[in-house]
Amino acid sequence: AHPSVIEHCHKLSELGWLYRRINKYVEAKTQDPSLGLVVQGFLSALTLELTEYYRLVAVLEAQLSVDQCDSKSRDKLSLRRLIVWTREPLERLKTLAILVDGCKGLRGGALLSTLYTYAQHGDPEVKGLVKHILNQVYRPINSLLNTWIFEGQLKDQFNEFFIAADLKTPEERLWHSKYSIRVNMLPKFISEEVAQKILTVGKSINFLRLRCRDHTELFSSEEKTWFMK
Repeated sequence: AHPSVIEHCHKLSELGWLYRRINKYVEAKTQDPSLGLVVQGFLSALTLELTEYYRLVAVLEAQLSVDQCDSKSRDKLSLRRLIVWTREPLERLKTLAILVDGCKGLRGGALLSTLYTYAQHGDPEVKGLVKHILNQVYRPINSLLNTWIFEGQLKDQFNEFFIAADLKTPEERLWHSKYSIRVNMLPKFISEEVAQKILTVGKSINFLRLRCRDHTELFSSEEKTWFMK
C-alpha cells in the first residue's frame, strides 16, 4: 500500500484507540459514585463529547449505506474524505484523552485546578473545549459555594469543597476552630485571599444562626439570583 494510505489508516485507528481509552475511564469511574459530584460532572461532560462522536459514526455509516446502494455516485466516502471528516473529532478526542490522563486520581477542587491549568492552552480550539468542560464540572462546587455564602451551611457530602468542617468541635469553639480552608481542594482560579473571605462570610452567617439564634434573611432572592449567574 502507498505510504499515504498507511498513514491515513493509522490516523483512523487512533480514533478508535482514543475512544476506547476515554470510554474505559468513564465506565470504570461511573461504578464508583463515592468519588463525588465533581468527578460525576466530569464523567457527564466526557459522555456528552463521546455522544457527538457516536453521531459522527452514525453519519459515516449512513453515507456508506448510500454508497453501496448507488455504485455510480461521485460523492463516495473515500479514505481521503474520511480523513477530512474525522480531523476535528480526532483532535477533540486527543484533548479529552489528555484530560483523562491528567485527572486520574483527582476529585473535587483538585480536579477543577487541573482542568483550569489545561484551559490555559495556547490553541483556541483546545482552550474552548476545556473551558466548556470546566464550566460543566464546576457546577457542583458552585452550588456548595452558594449554600455556604447565603446560608452558612456546609453540605459537602464527599469532602470535595475547599472549606472543611471539624464536626467534633464544641459549639463554643465554633468561630475559632470548626471551619478551615482545605488547601488541596482549593481551585487554582480562587486565590487564598478570596478563599479566606469566603470562609469568613459563611462562618459569620453560621455563627449568627447557631450561636445568636438570628435567622434574619440577609439576602433578597433577587440578590441571590444575581450572584448565582
